Amino acid sequence: MNPCCRCMSEHDGAPVFPPTIICVHHQIQLGEHMSELTDEQAAILKALNTLAEPAGCKVIGEAADIPWRTVMAKLRGLKKGEYVESPEKGKYVISEKGRASIS
Repeated sequence: MNPCCRCMSEHDGAPVFPPTIICVHHQIQLGEHMSELTDEQAAILKALNTLAEPAGCKVIGEAADIPWRTVMAKLRGLKKGEYVESPEKGKYVISEKGRASIS
């Protein structure tokens, strides 16, 4: 059994198989493809879709009603999965793939 991506431990016998499965304990993307979006990830994408300009974690969190620290953690996986883009450091916009995933 493979260890978890973040804490390097095994969770209740649930295997974690990189590179295409999401760790069920931490909901972190391990590979290039995310099998499905969590509710928080979908809320972040929906919030980004309503914003006219690139936004930081605090603004996205306020729009999505999610704490900014959670937004910051979830954006890493969304960016790696190409659901969001970062035109400048610390600012994010939804990508075409992100738009397609929430439509």
